[in-house]
Amino acid sequence: MKDIHHRDTETQRREDLEKAIALSSSLRHSSSLPLSSPGLPLCLRASVVNAFSPAFTLIELLVTIAIIGLLLSILMPSLRNVIAASRTAKCLSNQRQLALAWSLYAGDYKDHAVPAAYWQTRFIGTGPVLYWFGADSPTAPPGSGTLMPYLNTARAERSALECPEQPSGTYTPQTQNLKVSTTYGYNGYYLSPEMTPGWANEISFRPWRKLADIRSPSSLLVFADTLLASVNATTLPRSTALLDPPMLYSQYAGWQTNSSPTTAFRHGLKQKSNVASHADGSATQTIVPTDLLKRDSKGRSLGTGSLSKTPDPGYIPDWEQW
Repeated sequence: MKDIHHRDTETQRREDLEKAIALSSSLRHSSSLPLSSPGLPLCLRASVVNAFSPAFTLIELLVTIAIIGLLLSILMPSLRNVIAASRTAKCLSNQRQLALAWSLYAGDYKDHAVPAAYWQTRFIGTGPVLYWFGADSPTAPPGSGTLMPYLNTARAERSALECPEQPSGTYTPQTQNLKVSTTYGYNGYYLSPEMTPGWANEISFRPWRKLADIRSPSSLLVFADTLLASVNATTLPRSTALLDPPMLYSQYAGWQTNSSPTTAFRHGLKQKSNVASHADGSATQTIVPTDLLKRDSKGRSLGTGSLSKTPDPGYIPDWEQW
């Protein structure tokens, strides 16, 4: 009896194996595995599933990688556009804050525009120059500066004083004693001539402006992206807190072309643009004509220039009456 039972068991195993082989052959032409097929013995279902579960071949893996690379190449320009747009939006927000602070300052100082800087000895004695954004001293608190009490920020990296397209580390601070300066320039040339270092000796005869006297406030630039182009490819550009016009005035020679314009064009990917705030509190983005960009000896754009060929209307509305 034992021999008969043994032969029956062997026969059953042989039949089960033949069924498994026959089923595996049919699976080669099937799109799915019959995990609950009644024709497959329960003891063999797991091994059959494992033996014929789908897997990536080398060719399929390479094709998948190629598709992912293609998708990334398609998406990257859109992603760059989104990032650039977000930085421009942040810059516009920064400059609206500056324009608001500028108007609040005037409300406390008999409608006078904020001075570009206190730099004369009669104002600062032996102390550091006090710019609108901060005092030029390593010990000066981050909130120093004539405009800073009206801003909900302090001088720091990624603050409202820095354009997100020109963060700290990508420029040399204008002030020798400050690690963080500002990448926005103020139109002190028109708004506070006597209080504008560098140009005051030539233009101090012009009036310190009151907000009520400003012509075309929606056109007049108050703050804007600024920068001093680097002298060569190995040096960083310098920040400047002054927004200079495309022409400079001399009491002896009149208006002459500005050879080192400070208006910066750093927004956008293909067409570069400038972000600026105006006397009415608005902030705008303007694409510059290519002929107004400053270029080096090889014709390469330096990232600076002017928004117009003459000071009117954005920089100095009454320049022809000087």
